[in-house]
Amino acid sequence: MQNNNKNTQQELKEKSSSDIDNVDKIRDILFGNQIKDFEYKFRQLQEQINKELNDLKDDSIMRFDSLENFVKSEFESLNLRLEGEQRMRISDIDESADKFETRIKKVSHALSEQERQNNDKARELRQLLLEQSKELFDKMNQKQLDDREMLISFRNELDAGKVDRSALSSLFTNLALQVSTDNFSDELLNNKN
Repeated sequence: MQNNNKNTQQELKEKSSSDIDNVDKIRDILFGNQIKDFEYKFRQLQEQINKELNDLKDDSIMRFDSLENFVKSEFESLNLRLEGEQRMRISDIDESADKFETRIKKVSHALSEQERQNNDKARELRQLLLEQSKELFDKMNQKQLDDREMLISFRNELDAGKVDRSALSSLFTNLALQVSTDNFSDELLNNKN
């Protein structure tokens, strides 16, 4: 009798495991495509956001480089003009040093003032460049934060829409066990008769 009982228990375990496998197959058939679609859409969304972030980064780098090149060329142009103007004035002053001694003082003063103004303008330009680069950097960081929040929001929406696999598995397992137990009870009754 004990041997018969062991055989019955073993048969019940085999049926239970085959029923669980069948439930898993049914679950994959019912929900497998939806889960794959969610995962595919999520991957596409991540790739799109990463691409946009990389494009924004590349664009920002390109703009910074362009702005830096522009500022450098403007400074070089100003320096060349100043050097040329200074050389021209110095040669004029050297030619008529005796006649224009008072003018030399005025020109020298004008050059100093021009240099001071140029230094002030250069300082203002550097300050403006620094402020604009900070502003652009802040915008870039804000865009990145907004994109991350959007990604998290999309992910949460996708997670909320997913069927909880463990709850569904538990439900199907309980159902399979109940069906299996009912079948086992029927077999026991049939065997006794």
